[in-house]
Amino acid sequence: MAGDSISEIDNNRSNDHTYEGNGCQSPWGNDGDGGSLVACDTDLVQTYDEETLSIGTYYNFQAATSGTGGGITNDNTNSPDTFCPLGWQLPYDGTGGDYYDKSRSWEYMFGSYNYAKDQSGARGAMSYPISTFLTGWFSLTRGKLYEMNMLGYYQTITNKNGHTNYATRVNSNGRMLQAHDKGATIPVRCVKYLASSHRRHGGRN
Repeated sequence: MAGDSISEIDNNRSNDHTYEGNGCQSPWGNDGDGGSLVACDTDLVQTYDEETLSIGTYYNFQAATSGTGGGITNDNTNSPDTFCPLGWQLPYDGTGGDYYDKSRSWEYMFGSYNYAKDQSGARGAMSYPISTFLTGWFSLTRGKLYEMNMLGYYQTITNKNGHTNYATRVNSNGRMLQAHDKGATIPVRCVKYLASSHRRHGGRN
């Protein structure tokens, strides 16, 4: 699904979808459904410390997990693959227990850099080396880009709420590990995978 044309809306969360991150500033609007239907020249943005980066591509959960996450139903279950370069993977949700590698969870990364889980922490995470920025998110069900230049969202590898329709995401305003619709397309941030065996993209947990 290209950023400058929408041929049809596909509500199937188990289908892979991507969106080229090149959209207009797009708040929700007073009616609760603002959003942008058109593309703008906003593919380059600045982080909090004025580093210029490309927005890149947004992935829905199925695409971000290389087709392995859309059908997962168990709560706190990690997808077995990710759409990251070989040797890299999406960060985990969660912080403890044998099921999580703390060094590859979003919350651990925030804690390692002493970022608070609030607006002040979010501003820190917008700086190097994490360098998040206010990408907004693309809705497949509405065919619109929302909250561009207002909020940023980033995928985890983890299913949420024991439901096929939800995964976890990180919100750039510091609210960690929100549930979100698997049909929403948002950016990814990959972290280094250290184990000796890998799948085609990001490796198996």
